[in-house]
Amino acid sequence: MAAPRLLVVFTLAIVGVVLIIVALATESWWVLPVALVAHATATAVALGAIGKTLKQKDKPDPTTEARLEEERSSKGDGGDDEPRMAI
Repeated sequence: MAAPRLLVVFTLAIVGVVLIIVALATESWWVLPVALVAHATATAVALGAIGKTLKQKDKPDPTTEARLEEERSSKGDGGDDEPRMAI
């Protein structure tokens, strides 16, 4: 999930919670269970979006990736990232 999508999720969750607060301000007690469900849903969606974003790994763009592969192959060490010590 890209950063702009995460911003949209947070914005929608905030708007939903604010609308429920406004509904509660009308003093209709039957709205309370709806408000609690809406709040729980907004929280779950926001936390799910955060979880998906945290699971994504950073990956270099294709140009940088090709340059790194070229550097590895020019070293001739088989591409492993461990530095070798001379004995």
